[in-house]
Amino acid sequence: MPSLKTILLLPLLLLGTGCATHDPPGDKMILLVPGVAGNIGYDGLERGLADGGVSQPVVTVSWGAPLPLFVLNFSGDSIHADAEGKLAARIGAWAANHPDGQIDLIGHSAGCGVILGALARMPADLHVRNVVLLAPSVSPGYELGPSAGHVEGTIWVFYSPHDKLFLSWRTGNFGTYDGIKTPAAGNRGFDPAMVEALHGKVVQHAYDPAWAQLGNDGDHGGWLAKAFATTVLAALLQ
Repeated sequence: MPSLKTILLLPLLLLGTGCATHDPPGDKMILLVPGVAGNIGYDGLERGLADGGVSQPVVTVSWGAPLPLFVLNFSGDSIHADAEGKLAARIGAWAANHPDGQIDLIGHSAGCGVILGALARMPADLHVRNVVLLAPSVSPGYELGPSAGHVEGTIWVFYSPHDKLFLSWRTGNFGTYDGIKTPAAGNRGFDPAMVEALHGKVVQHAYDPAWAQLGNDGDHGGWLAKAFATTVLAALLQ
């Protein structure tokens, strides 16, 4: 339960945060939704995608409380709802201006929760192309059906049992993005029966030790390695 101070501060924290609204020209775009600490550390991922042949611009989406107070972003229901609603609205506005356009989403850690929540909030006729979820900090039982219904292609999930500090110990003791005390989907994957019921819409990739040669050690930040983005992720977004 947030403290009274947190509740009183929340409206101020949310002012000036949320999704940036300046989209690049053209009819293709990738929205990158970072984790709770904000936009730091994603340059290698973006450069790696470009080196791998991804030509569409990557736009980073800011959300939640700013860096000095980023801990509020772990489990703040109001912050999550605000971020999800703004992302859904942004996708809707972009689609209205680009009726033949193509939009992909990449999330990391809690950013995956923002993406899944935003997709579930969108109107039935609004869709994105592909979604890449890196180390999602939602629970393994998070219901993917409402989100998957807004994805034309595939939801690609990457998880690692080596992500112990953030997505096993921390989420097990303090809760996942969706407030459940359990190792997160980014540590052990989503429930296999739920994934199977979605008939190929969700494809999961457990950590491959060969990816260590690409700078990805399977820890929480390993998924952001430039060579991993070039060799593995870029092919999913061509």
